[in-house]
Amino acid sequence: TRDGSRRLVAWNTTANRDASGVITGTTSIGSDITDQYNSRLELEQSQRTLRTLLDANPESLCLLDRSGTVLSANRTCAQRFNKGVDQLLGSDIFSFASAETAQMRRAKVEEVFRTGLPLVFNDTRDLWQFENHVNPVTGRDGSVECVAVLSIDITEKLRAEHDLKRANEELRQTNDELEKRVAARTEQLTE
Repeated sequence: TRDGSRRLVAWNTTANRDASGVITGTTSIGSDITDQYNSRLELEQSQRTLRTLLDANPESLCLLDRSGTVLSANRTCAQRFNKGVDQLLGSDIFSFASAETAQMRRAKVEEVFRTGLPLVFNDTRDLWQFENHVNPVTGRDGSVECVAVLSIDITEKLRAEHDLKRANEELRQTNDELEKRVAARTEQLTE
């Protein structure tokens, strides 16, 4: 350009021919595609950033369509199903759970599609327990196009809570026994 900046131009050139087919010239048109190119670069960077954000999360994240097909997933989600991310994409997420768990999860996802409201619920898969956050992803018209699912492994938290309750109960029993001994000894000393 005149100001020294560089622009990307897509050229389309067509040969002009006379009645006998002899080339008599060319017609060319150039379109400035600099903004389109820069937009594509920005989109690619945005996608890399989003992928990094998804994969940096230590919990399972995925996008599902109404039938449970995986549209996107992070590495943690794929690893929890013993799959690679590419293997998980396009698969039926409900096929990896027991029939009972799959039926319940399918109903929860359908509820979010129907109501358009986020939903939180707990469930179990094999030996793991999860807190699931299902959020609607809406289109321009406001309708739910897919759902974003965050599944937090709460297995260790629940085990720790159980262990704490058990320890508290043992402590209470020990304290009760100690109070009884102290009361009995006090009674002996006051006689």
